Amino acid sequence: MDEAFRRQDEIGSDEREGRRRLLLLVLVRAGVFAVLLLAIWLIDAPGGTMPERRHPGALWGLAGAVIAFTVAYTVRLRRPLSRSGLHAQIQILYDVLLASILVTLTGGVESPMTFLYALPVISATFFLGRRGVFWVAGLCCLILGALFLLENRGVLALGRPPPAGLRVAYMLMLNFSVFLGVAFLSGMLGEQLRRTGRELRKTEKSLERVQALHRDIVTSLKSGLVALDSEGRVSLVNPVAARILGAEREEALGRPAVEILPALKPLLSQSPGARQDGSLRTEVNHRRTTDGREIPVGLTLSPLFHPDGTSAGMLIHMQDLTEFRAMEAVAKRAEQMAALGEMAAVVAHEIRNPLGSISGSVQMLEQSGRLDEAERKLLGIARRETERLSSLVSDFLLFARPRPPGLVETDLGDIVADTVEAFRASRGEDAPDIRIQPGEARARVDPDQFRQVLWNLLQNAADAVGPGGRVDIDCRREASWAILEVRDDGPGIPAEDRQRIFDPFFTTKEKGSGLGLAIVSRIAEAHGGRVEYLPGDGRGSRFRVRFLGVGP
Repeated sequence: MDEAFRRQDEIGSDEREGRRRLLLLVLVRAGVFAVLLLAIWLIDAPGGTMPERRHPGALWGLAGAVIAFTVAYTVRLRRPLSRSGLHAQIQILYDVLLASILVTLTGGVESPMTFLYALPVISATFFLGRRGVFWVAGLCCLILGALFLLENRGVLALGRPPPAGLRVAYMLMLNFSVFLGVAFLSGMLGEQLRRTGRELRKTEKSLERVQALHRDIVTSLKSGLVALDSEGRVSLVNPVAARILGAEREEALGRPAVEILPALKPLLSQSPGARQDGSLRTEVNHRRTTDGREIPVGLTLSPLFHPDGTSAGMLIHMQDLTEFRAMEAVAKRAEQMAALGEMAAVVAHEIRNPLGSISGSVQMLEQSGRLDEAERKLLGIARRETERLSSLVSDFLLFARPRPPGLVETDLGDIVADTVEAFRASRGEDAPDIRIQPGEARARVDPDQFRQVLWNLLQNAADAVGPGGRVDIDCRREASWAILEVRDDGPGIPAEDRQRIFDPFFTTKEKGSGLGLAIVSRIAEAHGGRVEYLPGDGRGSRFRVRFLGVGP
């Protein structure tokens, strides 16, 4: 297919080149004929020579025909030609005919215009090739020989006695030699010109392919590439680099690089000798002008050299390290959680057993009938704090050493309804107004862990809105994801705290453990999904958890 398109392109290019040459031939003919008419007019003027050989009426009629032919063909050549070779042959035959008429009108054997036959011979060089040139030269010799013989025999009367036979033979030999000599030289030069033209077009095509390959490589790079000239101005920037820098490609070209990436200034100010032995690798922070966001950018600066070894500028390879830094943070957090998990086993063993003993002892004391009201109140406080501490240890263990999810295909709507009912019962009169929006979603989840995710989100929402506040739950399908969304109309989360809400032990509550949302995040990641916080419309908060959906 590509070869067919390339061939079609070459045919179109040849057709345009043929039209250009034909137009040039038509205009050159008109110019030459205008000069000849001026010369003939000067000869025919008072004081001119050989007025008996002139035919003013025929000459001016011929001039009109040439003008009409030139105008008609100029208009025709504005449109594509299906057979440019045929049109070239018509033009050359027309030139031969025109030369024959002018020779006849200006003296025949003694005409000074016989050189005009050399013009179609030269024209044929550009259209017909070497063989065609000799064919045209032979045609010119044949026609001129016929004209001279007709004049010698008296058939062609030009207003003077017929020329002598020796004179005719001499003039024919002279002109034939000129025509054939011109044919030989022009054919040889034309062949060389065509060969050079073919090589030039081949070179141009190769250059275009190399340029296209270069452009495709630079455009397809997954990292940023910027080239600077010797003055530090941007001479090349690929789309990825433009996106990293936050600048349009057209705006970046020609500008000093330090205006687009100010962090380059200390790097470019180093002496060239400090970098010629190798590339300079570093990392900078860049604030993009498009969104004002500061991102980490990895840079590799490499010097560019001309073939003679002189400096040609600088090549800068850049990469947005935002995702890389995020992956590093995830890996670091995973290491911390692994260490935390080891410590959790020790904590659970050292704390839970004593807590169980304390809780059991308090319960036994509460059953004693010899306690007064103050003592019972103190024991109630001790029991509640023991239960709170036990719950905190359970959350800590759930976060630090979560069990692998046991995935089963589940209708999330059923779990949502059961969990909401249990949550309302646990809150009693302090429960907010919880509304479940209609929707269906099926996913492969661990039902207990999904219930834990929803419970923690409901607990956060209820604490935020208080009794009488509103909480909406939406469970739906989006593409390949099953979405659980919990919205509330509370005060929302301050912007400065939003980046830390999923960190363990971060809380803004007076008695919060800071593990609720961290547990939600861990469970979502274990299911191959994620949780994200979205500000509410005007106020409130939205937490959206994605799980891998199943079914249509």
